[in-house]
Amino acid sequence: MISDVVVDGVSMGSLETYTFFGVTAVNESPITDASPDQSAAVGDNVFLDGSKSEDADDLQAVDSCNVNFQLTIPGIRVARITMDLKQKGQNIEASAYVKIVDDAGRAVKESTIVDDWTCNGNPLNTATASTRRDGVAKLFSEKVRVAPCASFVLEIIGASESGYTYDPSLNTVTGDTITVP
Repeated sequence: MISDVVVDGVSMGSLETYTFFGVTAVNESPITDASPDQSAAVGDNVFLDGSKSEDADDLQAVDSCNVNFQLTIPGIRVARITMDLKQKGQNIEASAYVKIVDDAGRAVKESTIVDDWTCNGNPLNTATASTRRDGVAKLFSEKVRVAPCASFVLEIIGASESGYTYDPSLNTVTGDTITVP
């Protein structure tokens, strides 16, 4: 039972059945077809052909478009290094804040940085650290005696994050030096 039927603004009341005439069917969404599945490697050009897209009920015009693009993986790079010294008694330690950004200059969180520290040209330690949400990681040298160490040198030897590539040639800086006063 249909409780109330209104036709052209006039209530017809309750009816058991009612036949509708001149009702247009629901418009179905167009179907897009951008080419068969393709496999491509990074750096390959990919062509998508939308000419087989259609609208099953022909109620909408379907504009097909062809797109040609190249697959790339976004890169990360070292944008900034800031260094500091911390001395306690006869021991001294260098620290560095290293900022990692993507191709667009946005901070990359949870990327892993690998570094090498030297003191007066002598190897100290290699370490890793992860960036925080702001794209900055804090790295530490090994603690050494103040007297023999005149300067600490930090060299970034790698950075990684899932879905990104690291290209050291894009770094704003790759290392830094701080002199012991």
